Amino acid sequence: MTRSAVRFISALGMTAAVVAGATVPAFAAAGTRSLLNITRLPATGTASAYTAQAPNRILDTRSTGTPLTGQTLNLTVAGGTTTVPAAATAVVLNVTVTNTAGAGFLTVWPAGNARPTISNLNWAAGETRPNLVTVTVGTGGQVSLFANSNTDVVVDEEGFYAAPSGTAGGYVAVSPARITDTRAGSGQANAGSTLAAGTTLSVQVTGAGGVPATGVSGVVLNATVTNTSASSFLTAWATGGTMPVVSNLNWVAGWTVPNRVIVPVGTGGKVNFYNKFGSTDLVVDVDGYYTDATAAGKLFTPMTPNRVIDTRLQGGTLGAGQSSTYAVAGFAGVPSGASGVIFNVTVTNTTAASFLTVYPNARPLSSDLNWVAGQTIPNMTQATLSSTGTVSFYNNTGSTDLVVDLSGFFGQAAGVSVTANPASVPADGATTSTITATVTTNTGAPAVSDPVAFSLAGSPSGACGTITPATGTTNTSGTFTSVYKASSTVGTCTITANEAQNGLSGSTTVTQTKVANSNTVTAAPTFVPANGVATSTVTSLVKDSSGALVSGDVVTFVATGSPAAACGSLSASSATTSAAGVASVTYTASTTVGFCTVKATEANTGTAGSATITQTSNPPPGTPNTVDVTVSPASIPADGKTTSAVTATVKAGAAAQPGDPVMFTLTGAACGTISPASGTTNASGVVTATYTASTTAGACAVKATEAISNSSAPSTGTNPTTITQTAVPNGFTATATPASLPANGTSTSTIKATVTNGVTGAAVSGDAVTFAATGSPGAVCTNANLSATAGTTDANGVATVTYTASTTNGFCSIKATDATNSTGATATVTQTAAGAASITVAADPTSIPADGATTSVVTATVTATGGGFLAGDTVLFTTSGAACGTFTTANPSTTSATGKATVTYKASTTVGSCTVTATESSGGLSNSATIAQTAVPNNVAVTSSGTGAAPASGAATLTITATVTGGVAPNPAVSGDTVTFTLTASNTGSCGAVSPTSGTTDATGKLATTYTTSTTVGFCTVKATESGTGASGSFTIDQTSNPAPGLPFTVTATANPTSIAANGTSTSTITANVKNGAANVSADPVMFTMSGASCGSLTPTTVTTDASGNAVTTYTSSTTAGTCTITAKDAISTGSSVGTPVAQTPVPNNIAVSANPSSIRADGTSTSTITATVTTGVGGTAVSGDTVNFTAAGSPGATCTNANLSALTGTTNAAGQVTVTLTATTTVGFCTVTATETGTSQTNNTVVTEHA
Repeated sequence: MTRSAVRFISALGMTAAVVAGATVPAFAAAGTRSLLNITRLPATGTASAYTAQAPNRILDTRSTGTPLTGQTLNLTVAGGTTTVPAAATAVVLNVTVTNTAGAGFLTVWPAGNARPTISNLNWAAGETRPNLVTVTVGTGGQVSLFANSNTDVVVDEEGFYAAPSGTAGGYVAVSPARITDTRAGSGQANAGSTLAAGTTLSVQVTGAGGVPATGVSGVVLNATVTNTSASSFLTAWATGGTMPVVSNLNWVAGWTVPNRVIVPVGTGGKVNFYNKFGSTDLVVDVDGYYTDATAAGKLFTPMTPNRVIDTRLQGGTLGAGQSSTYAVAGFAGVPSGASGVIFNVTVTNTTAASFLTVYPNARPLSSDLNWVAGQTIPNMTQATLSSTGTVSFYNNTGSTDLVVDLSGFFGQAAGVSVTANPASVPADGATTSTITATVTTNTGAPAVSDPVAFSLAGSPSGACGTITPATGTTNTSGTFTSVYKASSTVGTCTITANEAQNGLSGSTTVTQTKVANSNTVTAAPTFVPANGVATSTVTSLVKDSSGALVSGDVVTFVATGSPAAACGSLSASSATTSAAGVASVTYTASTTVGFCTVKATEANTGTAGSATITQTSNPPPGTPNTVDVTVSPASIPADGKTTSAVTATVKAGAAAQPGDPVMFTLTGAACGTISPASGTTNASGVVTATYTASTTAGACAVKATEAISNSSAPSTGTNPTTITQTAVPNGFTATATPASLPANGTSTSTIKATVTNGVTGAAVSGDAVTFAATGSPGAVCTNANLSATAGTTDANGVATVTYTASTTNGFCSIKATDATNSTGATATVTQTAAGAASITVAADPTSIPADGATTSVVTATVTATGGGFLAGDTVLFTTSGAACGTFTTANPSTTSATGKATVTYKASTTVGSCTVTATESSGGLSNSATIAQTAVPNNVAVTSSGTGAAPASGAATLTITATVTGGVAPNPAVSGDTVTFTLTASNTGSCGAVSPTSGTTDATGKLATTYTTSTTVGFCTVKATESGTGASGSFTIDQTSNPAPGLPFTVTATANPTSIAANGTSTSTITANVKNGAANVSADPVMFTMSGASCGSLTPTTVTTDASGNAVTTYTSSTTAGTCTITAKDAISTGSSVGTPVAQTPVPNNIAVSANPSSIRADGTSTSTITATVTTGVGGTAVSGDTVNFTAAGSPGATCTNANLSALTGTTNAAGQVTVTLTATTTVGFCTVTATETGTSQTNNTVVTEHA
């Protein structure tokens, strides 16, 4: 039936009035409900992108003294003195009413239009209420505000929508998710962090609740304050920015108040919340995010506000625990492909304190409105639509009517994407670049047969060439491709693609670079004797890009020697090319053997070339030297960064040739670089260099030429030697949109694989991608659920297929691979059914070293909708973050009887953080935990030549070598690391000196220094500290007597006591006695050392013997049971004791047992929960995985037996606890429940009274 418009003046104002001509559909008791049938569709604006900005107060009637009372105020929100451009299509305002004289409502709409029959705020007398409003910009850049009751109005402008430029400002809707709840015990981020007066809380928004770690410019949040102790306000802003003078929420003590906030993302992906007075808990739910220029989303199309749901007219009042689902897409002007809408949702006729959740699929742990009985409360909601275009509303307690106004939708793909390949070309009038415009529809699908026109704009004006064709129509992939040909002017050319269907555009820039000349440099002859008189002619031949000879070009010559003295002189530092394009100078040799590289640079285009002249020994040796070259490793990835150690060994006959200059040269199209390119052999005839890979797969020949005899002939090895550069696989990411579907056999998800070059990260177009679907359980999906198992990437490197859900609950993993990368990437679609109420995720430990081996156990706990835990639920664990490692146990995992599913995470070797997300299959709920992967220090080993002992003569020397290797297997040598040596004496004067005190490790990770003894007997510890990770190692030198005694002294060591507790505090006295024959040796420095995995500490480590020949130290236990062996060594003679063991015995666990309640009725049914808590004997930390046995004994005996316990054994959880249930008998008395843990056999008990 059709109803005429009816006006109701109430706290909702004209909210019960239906737009004239609207049809009220018949109420359906179940299934999907319909919106009000709007016969005159609302006016829509232009699809627009969002720009978040720092909030800016643009109206405060308290300052102007002009409150609204039944009149309309026009407010400028765009252009003029505002921070919003005049071309904005819509604005986002936080509107607050205060000093309210009576109950009322406020409406905001585009200026110049008739006031719609909707409301944005509703209040009772004396209340201060905020609400977020998204409104189309009207005539003159203004919006209109109307209040039917006297009130002051405060308006803060938070951002605006405008025509898109590129992909920034697109909206990505996510299933609402809770990302913060400061209430103690909430299990959410920031639990227990209640905001006190004047305090700020930073909330992590990127990488949480479905928001990615990158590509985000702003987030849409629902912020709710609760447990409020005083009247106050809340301000939200980007972390790292200055707190604005605005408010987002306002309340009085005891209120629970929500409000939508749209906030730019700040430093570290965080948003700040500030509370002014009293204390409050804060609950934050995320609804979606806006993209930056590196990502894409959906554009917003603003609409004239329109009422689409009113259960007072349609029926469908929401009762306690009830949900209603409405079809939105395809109705009321919202297109079928829309991903989200902006609603103003109002609850009225509320009968009890409750909350409302607006959601697309499975109901999440989030809320949109909160109220007490009798309140009428609004809140703006950016509602995510399901894959079938529906949205659901859930009421928790009591009943409420629902009034919903629509102000726009998200459904237009963000912008036109334009790419140029290559993006830089020479300004030669001939080189081309392929220009591709990709256009999508409002559903995100390719825009087919859409006319596209290219336009060019140069800087300077002549820097644009031509594009052919300039106009055309998109193909079935939504792309249109043209060819751009360079002009002959250096500069940039901006190419813009304008599409016709929606008036969108996008741009790219092609850079035109200067066309370089060629410069060929030669030397004749290429080698000369180092006699100071021999000459060579160095010639530069210059041609332009067409191959024509260039005359009159000034060429500058610069000579560089290896070693430096190996260059002689040039007859001139510059010369001008002749008509033959030639400029020449004469090189005269010096008297130093080596290599001289002459670089010639022509002035016209700056092109340089070089030639190397070898200066051989004078006279040359009778037999040429030989040169062998080795590389390690011989095969490296072509990634532009991996290195190989190159070693050249020069011999004169069979003997090493020291002091011979060697030059390395590379041959092959795939070659990278080598540094240094030349060097001089050491005493072993060896010179080393480091080769760094290029980004081209293939072989590179490394050749070494020595200077003394100008030879590169090998002896028994090879020269040149080949390094193989293997291809780097393409990079892959895979996404599923949406990532959660109902298991209904019809819903679909778009699977996109993005392929990037493994080195440069650039998009790879035209790549053949294979898709494969695997279900968990297997019945969830097969390849048959995919629209295709193969696809080809477009200009953006994206290949797309469609996944159709099956009717089986679980997970479908769609793997995308190509010929270069068999691992590829996997997108997972969750097929959901009802069942789960919440999911929490915890990692233990939360921080592990990035060593490729250490593990952390990740546990997801799922609760059931009816209370308790959800058993048998399939949980899939996924990782996100560049530092992520792998899972080593079965994934997905199934929840236990306590709702727990676990996986073991193994660290990668990359420092950073990894977010592990657990998604359960029954309701599609997910949550995350973050594991930090910390840097692994390098290893530093310090060794000494000989035995490490030398006489204290002041002249004896030892070679001390520090070897630095990586901390992660296979522990490669670390070259180029600065190492510093420091000395610590056991007694005054017992250290000499080292030289050098610091230096840089060679290609084998080694640095040597020379230690010279002092004249004092004792020990000197040489510590080597490397600068890369701050790691250190040490070696202790024994400076013996000079001269040394004939035989080493006898050293004996004893421990008292020989056995102590491994509690970290118990001690044993270690006594070392030194004798020379039968005589005690006094004033002899003694060093104590420990060996064993369980060792504690020694204080001090060096002691000088007393008159009885004794040196005494104290050993303090560790907290690890085992044996520590202590050895004593004297300095005068280097005598050493036999190892003395100290046993460290385990410290028993603690076990506490409690009963709740401790007194129950002896009625045969009452119960008490018995909890055993096991903690370590040292530190008191929880012991998980410990088996606990329970027994029950009654007094009198009939009071209880073991049969009254629900279980006689159990295993402690992460909190060290295990519980059983005691059920009462009908006999009055006492029941003693004893718990014994098996780890260290400790026992305790509790007594339950069974009374009449």
